[in-house]
Amino acid sequence: MQTLLTQLAHADNAVRIVAENALIKVGDPLPLIDLLADASAPNEARWRAAAILGDLADARALDVLIAALTDASPEVRTWATWSLCLLHHPAAYAALTKIILQGAVDEHVPFMAGLGLLRQDRAAAQPVYAQAEQSANEVTRRVALGVYAYVNHMG
Repeated sequence: MQTLLTQLAHADNAVRIVAENALIKVGDPLPLIDLLADASAPNEARWRAAAILGDLADARALDVLIAALTDASPEVRTWATWSLCLLHHPAAYAALTKIILQGAVDEHVPFMAGLGLLRQDRAAAQPVYAQAEQSANEVTRRVALGVYAYVNHMG
């Protein structure tokens, strides 16, 4: 297991992908949770762990993924957001809503959160987008408009 976790930060992309697929096949989120929580671990391995946790969709990862939303690494924040989108859990929904309404610096993260709300419950997400559209925060407004544009385009 430790070898696979180490390979998530390997210089060769093919090695990283093989390790990711093997970790998904193993299906145990606990070593990935520990890796994501370890701020001293290589950034590449941490964000890949966050992404794999989304693929596993195991609620045991919920707390570490929510904590990763404030990580110093934009890649970790991005993939933690993506993984929360896949969990379909009330706490994940609440965390995604908070991301949208707070107007994060890296605009792609709240946009991804907005798409995640759509995926989880389109009807329940509408009030969140309406609130975001009225926000004084420019990033929050742009996220709402971007999600509306996506919905109009994709149907």
